[in-house]
Amino acid sequence: MELAELLARSQKGDKEAFARLAEHYQPYVWRVAWRLMGNREDAEDLAQEIWLKVFLQLPGFKGEAAFTTWLYRVAANTCKDALRRRSRQQETAWEEEIAVTVREDIEGELEVQQLLNQLPPEQRLILIYRDVQGFSYEEIAAILRINPGTVKSRLARARQNLRQLWLSARERGREL
Repeated sequence: MELAELLARSQKGDKEAFARLAEHYQPYVWRVAWRLMGNREDAEDLAQEIWLKVFLQLPGFKGEAAFTTWLYRVAANTCKDALRRRSRQQETAWEEEIAVTVREDIEGELEVQQLLNQLPPEQRLILIYRDVQGFSYEEIAAILRINPGTVKSRLARARQNLRQLWLSARERGREL
């Protein structure tokens, strides 16, 4: 069954079609959640929350944007909400979050993830969408509902901040 047909059937409440649609897009949703949240456990929980929201909101999807754009917007908004909840509920140092990631991830990804975790969520999100997911400026602009020019300037700022974090870590001579 084609993705368009799965989408149409899912919008009409077909749970089997929705399960197949979710199965197809799950790796993309999970990757966004993992990159933003910084650890697997939070990403898995958040991915479930994202899919619940998608299921509940799908009948209202009008197709004004591509389904993937809409899906990533739901994912981004859900992640941002979770990050706000996290900061309100507890002030966990990022080093504690990294301890979980250390056991689960390879060294190169861990270093990048540690640095990404230090960026503000908006900068982290744009970097992930552009440099990890490979989205165009226009796709990112549609997902975040901002101008492509704003995407470019925020991406430049995010890359500059990431570079500064990397240089600072190297100057301190500490292993991330």
